Amino acid sequence: MDQTKEELLALVWAHPDDDGPRHVLADHLLEIGDPVGELLALQLGPMPLTEAQQRRERRLLKDHLESWLGPLWQAIAPKSARLVRGFLESCTPQFRQLSELRRWMDHPGWSTVREVTGRFSPSLLLHPSFAGVRRVRGLDGGGLYVLAKHPVPLGIETIRLFEAEPMHPHLQAQIIDGHGLDELTELTVGPIRRREGPALVTADDWSWLLQGHFGAKLQRLRLENVPVFVGGLTVGAWRRALDARKHGPLPLEAALGSCVWRLTPEPKGWQLTLLPHNPNPSWLTDAHESLRDVERGDFTHIRIVAGAGFTPRVRAALLAAIADRAPVEIVGLSSGNSH
Repeated sequence: MDQTKEELLALVWAHPDDDGPRHVLADHLLEIGDPVGELLALQLGPMPLTEAQQRRERRLLKDHLESWLGPLWQAIAPKSARLVRGFLESCTPQFRQLSELRRWMDHPGWSTVREVTGRFSPSLLLHPSFAGVRRVRGLDGGGLYVLAKHPVPLGIETIRLFEAEPMHPHLQAQIIDGHGLDELTELTVGPIRRREGPALVTADDWSWLLQGHFGAKLQRLRLENVPVFVGGLTVGAWRRALDARKHGPLPLEAALGSCVWRLTPEPKGWQLTLLPHNPNPSWLTDAHESLRDVERGDFTHIRIVAGAGFTPRVRAALLAAIADRAPVEIVGLSSGNSH
């Protein structure tokens, strides 16, 4: 590697949010005939790329990604690497041996990484090399605990928990009182399950996320692949949990198998939006069960986004179940027309 290239790489890694050094490096690589210069020029240029540019980008990545990433290639799952503006932006860390961890953790190339995915040790995110990470996908509850208990805010803004199970109250208290995730604004929890005890999942299992330092800056909460059982997760319970949040209202979305519902704060109350994946008897069962504790006055209105399969029979059955709870608006998914 020539000295100029080494110096320019060091400059990029020292200032990962500044595109200036990246442009200078791209120009230098083009001048010396390094094909990676073309890759950088493409990704630093106007977006979106044309179809021809996209084909060229794929070819360059196939031929040169491994050599361009250098030693980092040995520390990530190969298919997880995603380059943005010419440098590693997203990946799944994958250290096969402790010796590899010790060898590559201090590499300056991690400074451009903004997203980590997959299964990995959460302690990696406490290392200074990963200080630029803003999005994390693949943590379990134990990983959330490790990050939340860090004494200094980590700068992580988005987290997706995977295979989330209800936590012991002691762990809940430790997480919401910790400061490591004070910058967190968006959290996705799912798929939600309970492996021990009754298969019931209730609002109480997760509404604690709205409290304390942990919930103070949270702006969006999403629950994914939520099982619906008799007496389980319900809209009314979450509506009341959101009202009890000390830091003000925030939007909530939950995916219940064949049904998605969204709770959105409005100036005079809450709006409930229902989105059926496939309006069939199963969807009606999920919808009825999740709405069973909604009382009149809980929502200013209920909005149903009706897509394919939303037959007059389904419409009539749903209206019969919820029309006495709040004014109902049915909107076509494609046309946007109200009924």
